[in-house]
This record gives sequence, structure tokens and C-alpha cells, in this order.
Amino acid sequence: MIADPQRGSGWTSAVLGIIAEELHLCGEETAVPVVQALLKDTGDEVVIRRYERLTP
Repeated sequence: MIADPQRGSGWTSAVLGIIAEELHLCGEETAVPVVQALLKDTGDEVVIRRYERLTP
């Protein structure tokens, strides 16, 4: 959704505006570099964890 022209700005505002010690995002692999680039300048630690879906 972050790359969606209609919903991306709302998604970006939500991620950058949240006040939390930890934030978990689930999504497509293609979103990882976009999120990393978005958070690069925030100074926050970004940890990528990949999980295998257990159900179809």
C-alpha cells in the first residue's frame, strides 16, 4: 500500500507519525526497500524479519 498513489501518503503518515517503542509491519517483499528508504533518515533501527506463511 505504501506505493499506492491513492493510499501511500496516508500509510506513510501513519508510519512516520506513530509514537511507539516498536512497530511491526507485514507486507510484500517489494515493500522492504521502500520502508528502509523511508525510515533511513529517522535514526530509528530497522530490523527485517522474514517469515514463511504456514497456510495457503
